[in-house]
Amino acid sequence: RREKLDHVHDKICVVQRGAVAQNGKVYTNNTCFGTDMILQDENLRQTLPTISLTYAEISLISRPKLDSVLVDFPRARKQVCKAACNMAFKRFMVLFLHEVKVQ
Repeated sequence: RREKLDHVHDKICVVQRGAVAQNGKVYTNNTCFGTDMILQDENLRQTLPTISLTYAEISLISRPKLDSVLVDFPRARKQVCKAACNMAFKRFMVLFLHEVKVQ
């Protein structure tokens, strides 16, 4: 309970059991977070504090492991690449517009 989960950064996490909080959002059974680990540019990734709200069982997959799995699934690899491009574009636009607003 209320344990900081520092080891989940740069991984896709699926909550199998329990509840986890990150950035004001609560993730429970069969929900995932950390999907921005598919982004190549680390500056576009969000490194947010994550804590368990209850006992939690979480499945993790790292970027190298995901890449090794996607080698055998070219269609899935293409979908992940497309999702990463869309996410990167949105994150870049938010950063760009924030810079324009500040100036």
